[in-house]
Amino acid sequence: MDHILTQKTSRWLYPIIFLLALSIRLMGVNDVPLTEWDAGLAIQALDISKGAGTSPGTHPLYTLITAGLFLLFEPSNFWARFFPALAGASLVFLPALLSRHFEEKILLPWSLLIALSPGFIGSTRWDGGSVVGMTVVLFALTFFMNGNAIMAGIFGGLALLGGEGTWLGVIGLLTAGWLGGIVFGKEPVSTNGEMVSDLPVRRWKKVVPWVVGTYLLIGSGLFLFPRGIGGLASSFQGFVSRLVEPGGVSPIRILVALISTEPLILTAGIVGIILVLIQSKRAYQKLAVWALVALVMTLIPAGRQVPDLTWFLIPMTGLSSYAMIRVFTGGENEPRIIWAQGIIVVILSVIIGFNLQGIFNPSSSPIQDQQRLIQIITSFVLVIVVIGLVWWGWSGSICAKGTMLSALLVLGSLSLATGFRVLGMGSNPEMNIWLKSGFPLGEDLVIQTIGDSSEWATGNRTQADVVVLNTDFDSLFWSLNDYENVQRVELLPLESQPSIVISGKDQPLISSSSYRGQDFSYLITPTWGEYSFQDWIQWMVIHEGRFRDTQVIVWIRGDLMPGSSQY
Repeated sequence: MDHILTQKTSRWLYPIIFLLALSIRLMGVNDVPLTEWDAGLAIQALDISKGAGTSPGTHPLYTLITAGLFLLFEPSNFWARFFPALAGASLVFLPALLSRHFEEKILLPWSLLIALSPGFIGSTRWDGGSVVGMTVVLFALTFFMNGNAIMAGIFGGLALLGGEGTWLGVIGLLTAGWLGGIVFGKEPVSTNGEMVSDLPVRRWKKVVPWVVGTYLLIGSGLFLFPRGIGGLASSFQGFVSRLVEPGGVSPIRILVALISTEPLILTAGIVGIILVLIQSKRAYQKLAVWALVALVMTLIPAGRQVPDLTWFLIPMTGLSSYAMIRVFTGGENEPRIIWAQGIIVVILSVIIGFNLQGIFNPSSSPIQDQQRLIQIITSFVLVIVVIGLVWWGWSGSICAKGTMLSALLVLGSLSLATGFRVLGMGSNPEMNIWLKSGFPLGEDLVIQTIGDSSEWATGNRTQADVVVLNTDFDSLFWSLNDYENVQRVELLPLESQPSIVISGKDQPLISSSSYRGQDFSYLITPTWGEYSFQDWIQWMVIHEGRFRDTQVIVWIRGDLMPGSSQY
């Protein structure tokens, strides 16, 4: 009866968690500018919607669906990010689909961890194409394991269009399946945590037609963009390039991103791995194998990127949920002691955090730093003492529950704060470690200046002719999408007299007309590869660090300037 009530409750809790996840991923979606990477994909989708696209790129599913959204509605940051947000939020249903293979009580916490995970939130915002691909691959695999050939075929066809990142994830899944039997194990299906999978070969006969049909239908853009059928080849080509061509981020940055962004999932997940090894839970052991393989697969490619960690976070959120449930539901229970330990550790952790921030304050003196360091060491020792006293005075089970509660409160709070920061809504959005390219911090000011000048000259903020001179910023070109006359040129002819010209900082403007120029700090790119150990610690504590500032100059034709002579 309790199991039935749990299932009935879950049916309406999952949609609520989905709406929560979607609302978080859409927060500030119009206010935060697209980076160079995101803008490049959005421009590809925009070209396809206008019938000018020549290729769906390395993330064909994203570009094709987003092109359809642009065609139905209008090109905007919202619609450029909507499909990844929808796909990323849909991942919360994955645990529900795995109910045949894992215990019911871990599924809702698993779903909630996916919804609130800063890593998933950041990847959805800054690498939407890869999140879309990961979602359809996991749904295809799960439906196939559950015996739903139609849905497995539909999502399988979409997975073929998922993009370059899906290849890495699929290889990781196959490798994990080979090592641990996650996918093709021989254990029977059950609801007590045992994984499965003696999957009949004949099931493929039902799946393949749906795979082919979906691929042809969606890949061709409902037969409106036949070139999209080549998306499988282009995504594989992109994957091979990422695998062998240098240009990715350092493994250190990957690990720092994991530790700083997902402290709760990483800590609880490691506890979960230890527990499943001790308790011999075969399904969860295979989940642990998948997590380890996914982490290795993230670090191997030469073109590795921080958002690739999402493949690692899926099994780790499941293991974290398992660890939390096992700790809180097993052994003795003394709520007052557990909460007392948790609150004391939280207070000491807050003291440690404030003192760490103070040490990295530029105005802090050496004497103040020494005092703060003493307070940090003292607080840390007290944390160990409190945990040890609870263990000695009561039991290991109560101590474990108090420690897990402390981790939930402290690391959970850090994760929630980090979740908003990775959306680009906090301070120093340009220092977001999940970004795949530079952040156009000066975009709003540049567009406002151009709009003001256009309105003064033509009476309309988007009617002036704008020339982007030898400046290959996709984010800038995307932000000028509303302007009626925008051109990209390598050289500006002497006889040309555009109203507004945008050039790089060192780009000379040669024209027969006089222009007045104003330089702007436009693209901020942290120099992660040059960071020392101290730089990384500073960034983790106060989210500040060294960066490269790329500037642009906005030139306005002299006769369009209000009350000014020619420059």
